[in-house]
Amino acid sequence: MKLSRLALAVVALAAVAAGGAATAQSSGLYYHYTYYSDASKTVVVGQISERCTNGYIVMPYAPEVVFTDHYDRYAIGNCPGLGDW
Repeated sequence: MKLSRLALAVVALAAVAAGGAATAQSSGLYYHYTYYSDASKTVVVGQISERCTNGYIVMPYAPEVVFTDHYDRYAIGNCPGLGDW
């Protein structure tokens, strides 16, 4: 029974961690991304912006964003720093 409780705790912790940030980087430029359906970059399928939180660059959890290999990105700020430009 103890093993089951431990396994449940590990799964719960992993779920909480996954709901936070997908990436974390300590400093530097952070970006806005626009994702496209294909290489022609004519149909936008998702957009998301990284954020600077407590000195770390994080990508917010956004299940509605469609991530593809076809994207544009541009810098929107420096972390840590004064925030978005």
